[in-house]
Amino acid sequence: LAKARPSAPRTVFVNFVDTEDEHFAAVEAACAVLREAGLDPVPHVPASRVKNAAVKRLRALRDAGAASALIIAGNDWTDICARV
Repeated sequence: LAKARPSAPRTVFVNFVDTEDEHFAAVEAACAVLREAGLDPVPHVPASRVKNAAVKRLRALRDAGAASALIIAGNDWTDICARV
C-alpha cells in the first residue's frame, strides 16, 4: 500500500517580496535549506525588484540550490501608485 501511495510534491515556492539585501539573503538561505532537505526550491523573482542585480541574484539562487525560478514580470503596485 505504501508503494501505491503517491509521494508528496517536492517543489516548494519561496516568496521574494522585498528589495532589501537582507531579504534576498533570507530567500537564498531558504533555498539552500530546502535543497539540503531534499526539496526543490523555486524562488519567485519579481523582475521589477531585482533590476540591475538580476544576473547576480539569479546566480546566487542557483548556487543556493534553486534549479528553477518563477520570474514575475510585472510592475510593483507600490511603484505604480507612487507615480499616479
